[in-house]
Amino acid sequence: MKKKWLVVACAVLLLAILATIAFAGNPVNLFVNCREGDIKGENEQAEVVKLVEDFGQKLKSVSLLAPQEVLNQSLQENYGGLVAPALLAEWQEEDPQNIPGRVLSSPWPERIEVLNVEKLAGSGYRIKGEIIEVTSVELAEGGAAARRPITLDVDKIEGSWLITAVQLGPYEEAGSH
Repeated sequence: MKKKWLVVACAVLLLAILATIAFAGNPVNLFVNCREGDIKGENEQAEVVKLVEDFGQKLKSVSLLAPQEVLNQSLQENYGGLVAPALLAEWQEEDPQNIPGRVLSSPWPERIEVLNVEKLAGSGYRIKGEIIEVTSVELAEGGAAARRPITLDVDKIEGSWLITAVQLGPYEEAGSH
C-alpha cells in the first residue's frame, strides 16, 4: 500500500514539474480590471515623464548667454538624446531667449515639475509643466525663486521618445504658487 502511495506522489510531482516547464516559456498575463493597452499606456506615460524630468535636470547646464559656438556645443552635449535632431538644429539657429536653459547665474533652472500629461492623436504626448528656478536659499529650504510654464510635445522617433516641440510661457510672479 505504501509503494502505491509513493508511486502516486512521484507521478503527481513529475506532472507538476512538467507543467511548470511547459508554462514557464509562455507566462500568463493577468489583467485585473484593465486592458493590456492601459498598462502599455501607463508605461509609455512614465517613460515620457522621465524624459521630461531628465531634460529639466539638464537646463542649468545650458548657458544661453554663451557665445553661439559654445551654446551650440552645449545644446548638443546636454540635450542630444532628449530632443529630436530637427528641434536641436532649429534651436542652434534661433534666438536664445526662445530656448530653455540658464540665463543668469542665480536663479537657475533646477527642474521641470510635470503638471499634466495628455495623449495626443497618434503616438505622441503633450506635457504641461513648470520650470522651477532656484537660488541657493530655495535649494536649501525648498520652494521656488521663479516659475515658468513650459509645454513640451514628445513623440517616438526610431524607437526612442524625443522632445519634438517646446513652448515657453512668461515667468510667473514669485509666490503665486
